[in-house]
Amino acid sequence: MQATYVFALRSEIKVEEGNWSCLSFERDGKRVSIQKPFPKTRFDWHWDSVVMHSRTPPPDAYFDFEAGQEEEEISLITVEIILPAGVAEESLRDETLETALAVLQELTSWIRVLTRQFWVGYRGRDFQGQKYMVYMGEGKERKRRHTGGTGWGLKYGKDLDATTWAEIGTKLALCARPRPSQLFFCDALLDAAQGDIAQAVLALGVSCEIEISILRQDVLAQKDEEFQRLFEEYMKPRFEESFRLLKEFGCDAFSDFDEEANRLVRNLYNARNKAAHRGECYYVEDGKKALITRTEISKYVAATEKLFAWSDAQRSQICARGK
Repeated sequence: MQATYVFALRSEIKVEEGNWSCLSFERDGKRVSIQKPFPKTRFDWHWDSVVMHSRTPPPDAYFDFEAGQEEEEISLITVEIILPAGVAEESLRDETLETALAVLQELTSWIRVLTRQFWVGYRGRDFQGQKYMVYMGEGKERKRRHTGGTGWGLKYGKDLDATTWAEIGTKLALCARPRPSQLFFCDALLDAAQGDIAQAVLALGVSCEIEISILRQDVLAQKDEEFQRLFEEYMKPRFEESFRLLKEFGCDAFSDFDEEANRLVRNLYNARNKAAHRGECYYVEDGKKALITRTEISKYVAATEKLFAWSDAQRSQICARGK
């Protein structure tokens, strides 16, 4: 028996054109298959562009949502679940819904992390913010002078392509999940796009802190069990100390990887503490208070990306030595 779920994700997934293979794997004794995400905008799509996007007919739900006057940008994700023969049709939904929802959550998380489409799974898109109009003058003389929108106007990420799609399939088959630090980073991008700089700084700082903590645990996993036990029981290194500790464990210094990113990440962590406890985005440098503003947030995003790149390189390097 087979159950086919078509989820209407209330946010656009930017997807390259072309016909890709379905992701297919075993999960909880069931065969799971996921079709390429299908972006749908009610007023922009017509049959010719639909066929051009996928090279195959769209899912039936495309037209069902059309008939239901679904006007928001959505992406359709089709998840097929096949159960062994003998399952009664009336119990099919109870047997498959939990698996389908879990797979959907994992899929959207990996799309966010690997493409940096940070808005996936949330309402809105990367460039949306609070729209406004500005009027000048008083009473009847008042005239509209300007229209615009708040938010950073963040253009970030890449389209989901066939290579990334296949990589996601491998991760789903292994039941692998994104690191919490990667998800916090995407949350920070969402906050920045919405113009909430204090929350963006807090989320960026937390993503750096968690990433360093996870790297430290991965490096420690290469040591003997007694060393790991003693370290976890007696050592609680702070953020700054963790960098020095990782170097002692054989990692390359982050400052050697990128000196400017190293400086920015440390300032970001200090600002993260201020944002968390005082609601202000600043750090102290040379005895002076330095604010992180909306125009500067992009360089802190770039520095965090470099921290992730350095961390991945150290993880591969240290784990290779342990083999």
